[in-house]
Amino acid sequence: MGEVALVTAIAGDERKKKFFSVVNSEYKAGVLFDADCATFSATGAFLVINNGVARGDSVNGNVIVCPEYVKMTAVTGTGTGDGLRVIWKTDIIDRYTSGGTSLTTLAANTFVDTYSSFERVTACAVIHAGDLLAPAESSAAALAVCQFRPTYGAQPAFNGDCFITKFGGEVGVQDGAVTVSAMVAVHTVPQVYLGPGTSLVGHIVMDATSAATEWKIEIGWTELHHDFNA
Repeated sequence: MGEVALVTAIAGDERKKKFFSVVNSEYKAGVLFDADCATFSATGAFLVINNGVARGDSVNGNVIVCPEYVKMTAVTGTGTGDGLRVIWKTDIIDRYTSGGTSLTTLAANTFVDTYSSFERVTACAVIHAGDLLAPAESSAAALAVCQFRPTYGAQPAFNGDCFITKFGGEVGVQDGAVTVSAMVAVHTVPQVYLGPGTSLVGHIVMDATSAATEWKIEIGWTELHHDFNA
């Protein structure tokens, strides 16, 4: 996982560092991505992670959302097009408008306990995945481009492909060879720190494609400076 400890405060704040994860489905069901993704579109996205708190809120007003990884597993591949790349960008506004599937209610803090009044901590991250409509960019900055499948074998995604973006650590490239069958690929990109109201946006580009693909989504992230019971 990323080195999010770099922005934790001094003694006592460790208790305010909470890790969350979300899986859109325990089995094969996925979310459909946009079929019209042959070129980059700032208003078309497949994933938006927004820090849903407002700075100065009485509860969790200064939480920082730190994505750790995003894993995409193809439920259905596509028989048209070439290559697949994910373009990651950050912005200073909420970049979700409509469409896709909300994953927010599925998110779970990974701490569990047997205490009689125990309740899982609610995530501050607001997450949507699928065929998303995003508002115009405000102050967007490109974080990384993950070229998971170069132009190879005239197919951008195979059923069973597993593409993982890891946030944090040294900037890396794909681990392993590109094949003409399902594969697992990992890219490492810089750590992201989402302050209140900001977003991480993922865009998929599959050259010359016109077919929708279906993907299972798994995400892990850390939230810093949570209020104790929030």
